[in-house]
Amino acid sequence: MAISKPSTCLKITGFLIALLLSRTLVTIIVSFVPQWFPIAECLDNDNTTSCLHTGTEEAEEELFISVLYATSQLTTLIVSPMIGILVDSVGFDVPILVGIICLFATSLTFAFANSINLFILARIFHGVGASFIFIAGTGLVSCSNYSPQTVNNIYTLEWLIYGFDVFGPVYGGIAVSLFGQQRTFSILAFTLIGNLCIFVAGMIISDPDVSENKLKEADSSNTTTYTQQGFKGLVNNSYITFSAILVAVAVIPKAFLDPVLPVWMSRDFGSDSWQIAMIYFPQWICFELAIIFSAFVMKKMNNKTWFVMFINLLLTAAFSMLLCMVSAEWAIAIPTSLLSFSTTVVRFLIFSVMAFLSRQIFPLDVGRIFAIYDFFTILPFAVGPLISLLIYEYAGMFWLGFTMAIVSLCASPLSFIYRYVFDIEVDSERERLSISPTHDPQYTTTPVHQQDMLSDK
Repeated sequence: MAISKPSTCLKITGFLIALLLSRTLVTIIVSFVPQWFPIAECLDNDNTTSCLHTGTEEAEEELFISVLYATSQLTTLIVSPMIGILVDSVGFDVPILVGIICLFATSLTFAFANSINLFILARIFHGVGASFIFIAGTGLVSCSNYSPQTVNNIYTLEWLIYGFDVFGPVYGGIAVSLFGQQRTFSILAFTLIGNLCIFVAGMIISDPDVSENKLKEADSSNTTTYTQQGFKGLVNNSYITFSAILVAVAVIPKAFLDPVLPVWMSRDFGSDSWQIAMIYFPQWICFELAIIFSAFVMKKMNNKTWFVMFINLLLTAAFSMLLCMVSAEWAIAIPTSLLSFSTTVVRFLIFSVMAFLSRQIFPLDVGRIFAIYDFFTILPFAVGPLISLLIYEYAGMFWLGFTMAIVSLCASPLSFIYRYVFDIEVDSERERLSISPTHDPQYTTTPVHQQDMLSDK
């Protein structure tokens, strides 16, 4: 049966809260992991709270940090294509529910982790849960029969929440310093239990006023026939392929810098955990400003999307080189914040293009489209820490910034393909939403290709 508007609101609310907690978990470890390894080793050896560094080689410590950062992303790379297929087959409710449960397991494991193996296990749980929540939750929003403007507003809110990718280390470092590891992650675990209750309530609640006859009559007005493309068909579409490449390029600066910044600041500048955390605060502000700016671009001048992408890719290259010139701790915030703005603009605009394609061109492949986006967003995070720490260790910050600059510069011409993406001929929004002229819109989170089957029951 069609899912009512109150139920849809509860589910989207549960998805957004889960997304917030997911981004918190993925970033909260950034500011305290570099300090955790030598401390943990001291505790294991002496059972004391203060001791000298045990002599662990810096290269070995960096390898542990790289593995820890990459574990969640590698897990997501493995499971996201399968989750995309699953979402297109069974809908959105069960995958989101599974994702929330995985995040709960992540929080509990982090709370009681006292070894590298448990930390890696927690990151594996997170990789699975985060992928379920992003792919299924974004698909839920895309397939809901809200107006295009409402859907775009929800997307903007979703991306504002992604700002906690940047802001997470700020309150994460402060919270762990004040309350400790166990108490901080236990609070997150209890919050996830409340979020689980909200989403389950959305699954249970239904609107008795929505009848099957009304849904069937509304469905009969939709004469458009779609064909499921599968991953092969989607990759053959130039818009999807170029979007995948550009979103990976836009993520590279953050993927490279997240593991390097804490090591660089603690080693070269002697920064404490809270000082490392505060570097991310101006990045968070620039991230949020970039989302607001990008939403304005999509609303007022989406025909200039390609040009805005092109300019920001060039700026990303310039800001990457600016990072190499930093010689003071406080100055690190300037190029990193500018990078946060330029790369976020590109990522949001690419996401908006793919969301448009999922709603208008490929409604039977919503899960697969967002799985592609998720895969290529995570890919740089999976391999980035391994590459960036090696470049930093053996070549220095100059060559790390130079590498990021060259990648962005070479990819910038790809943005020209989007000059006419929003001019694609599509059916009217009224027909796409299956709205009968004589009835009010029906709100649904059921995949498009399942609505006919459900209405025949």
